[in-house]
Amino acid sequence: MRAQVALGRHAAAQRSAEELLTLADTAHNGPAPLMAVAGAAMHRGNASVAAAMAERALAEITAMGGRLFEPMLVLALAYAQLGRTDEALATIESVPPEGDNHPFTHAVAALVYAAVGQPELATGHADAVTHADGATYLDQVFAYVAAAGAAVQMGDTAQAELTAQAAVARAIGVGDVVATALATAMFHAVSGATHPAHDERTPLGDGWVRLVRLLASPTHEPSASSAGE
Repeated sequence: MRAQVALGRHAAAQRSAEELLTLADTAHNGPAPLMAVAGAAMHRGNASVAAAMAERALAEITAMGGRLFEPMLVLALAYAQLGRTDEALATIESVPPEGDNHPFTHAVAALVYAAVGQPELATGHADAVTHADGATYLDQVFAYVAAAGAAVQMGDTAQAELTAQAAVARAIGVGDVVATALATAMFHAVSGATHPAHDERTPLGDGWVRLVRLLASPTHEPSASSAGE
């Protein structure tokens, strides 16, 4: 029954994405529909769609003379999910000043810096999320996941497990099955054990699987962009 519910949610999300794309293509609605699709795809770990939609949204915003930073954050995270870490780093470091202290900026920066093997910077941004006003549960889950990866890279496995546990607790607390899958995957990556909250019926998107592997590794493979792929 739960598998059927999950399948239904996936189908509903797909229909919503298609409707939003139709709005973006046929009406003058600006980048909002594109960003809705990009954000949902990023959340599921569908990095290719997230990157494509965020790139389109940024192009539209630029054409209108705007400088919204949220699409840059989604794009940076999508690039990290794709393993294109050079581009992820360049994008997060190009966020305009008005976005510098936003909790989502810190959360994404923590993930990107951990993905490129800069654990000290990742930890700093993750800590900033904890003290930021207006941080959402997803900002906090991302920050905990990034901090867990940074702790592994610095050789502190015990701290990594505790931080991954915190990510799981935060995700479970709001009932977000995707965030829970991400957090339990991170827990497994840093501890080698399966968390009791892990549910095989909620598979983690490929983008998150790739990013978790990067976060939990003390060494990092070259990004797809630098490898010429």
